[in-house]
Amino acid sequence: MVHLLVIAAFGLLVPWWRGLDFFDPIVVLSYSAIAFLFASAAVTQLMAQDPARAIPAVIASGLHGWSLLAVTLLLGIATVNLTFRAPRLLHPNWKLLGASLLLALAGALFLAALGAMLSVVFSPSAARNSVRFGFLLVLLGFVVAPGRLPVSMQSAINDQLTTAGLTRLGFVLAGASAVLAAGLLYALRAKSRTSA
Repeated sequence: MVHLLVIAAFGLLVPWWRGLDFFDPIVVLSYSAIAFLFASAAVTQLMAQDPARAIPAVIASGLHGWSLLAVTLLLGIATVNLTFRAPRLLHPNWKLLGASLLLALAGALFLAALGAMLSVVFSPSAARNSVRFGFLLVLLGFVVAPGRLPVSMQSAINDQLTTAGLTRLGFVLAGASAVLAAGLLYALRAKSRTSA
C-alpha cells in the first residue's frame, strides 16, 4: 500500500501540481532518493527473513528500489504530457534523466548493501533504524546547511545548479555509490565465507 501511495503521490500528484517545473533538474535528480528509501527498507525485511542470503537480498532490494523509481518517473513524464497535451513528447534532459536513473541504481545498491552489513553486524531492526536516521540527517543537512555556509560558498554552489552541473554531480555520485556498494558486497561475501 505504501508503494502505491508513493508512486501515486510522486508519479501523479507532484507532476500534475508542478507542471513543466517537474522537469527542473533539481527535481529530476532528487527523485533518485525514492529508490534509496525503498531499497534500504526492503533489504532489512529480507535480512530478517534469511540473514545468510545477504548478497541476493542486496541485489533484489536495489533493483526493487530502482524499478519503483523508474515507474514513478515514467508516470510523472506521462502525467505532464497528458496535462499539457503537447504535440511532441515533453521530457527532462535525457542526460540528466540518465544520471538520475544511474544514481538511483548505484545509490540503492549502496544503501541496500549498507543495510545488509548493519543487519549482519547488529540486527535488521537496528539497521533499519540506522539507515532511516542517517537519511533524515542528510535531508536535515540539505535543509539547514546551505543557509549557514559563507556567501561565497553559497554562490559557488548556486553556479553548479545548472542542468550540466547537476548531471555531472549525478554521474559522480553514481560512481562513488557503485564503488562503495562493491566494497560492501565484497565485505559481505567475505563475512559469509568466514561464518559458513
